[in-house]
Amino acid sequence: MESMDADGLDVAGDLEYITPELVQKFHDAGKLLGVWTIDDLDIARKYVELGVDVITSNRASFLKDNIRQQ
Repeated sequence: MESMDADGLDVAGDLEYITPELVQKFHDAGKLLGVWTIDDLDIARKYVELGVDVITSNRASFLKDNIRQQ
């Protein structure tokens, strides 16, 4: 990851392989980790809990307005 000449990586959202450990590896390397395309509020909340830096969505305004509400 140190040789990655980028600020981070944006990957397809798949909760099977995006783990807290993976997010931490990116952060330890000074990189951002983003996921796409997440339109479901509950799934978006899980990514926030995992510490993902960016969530790309077709429903960005809806997620932004509701993500922290329970």
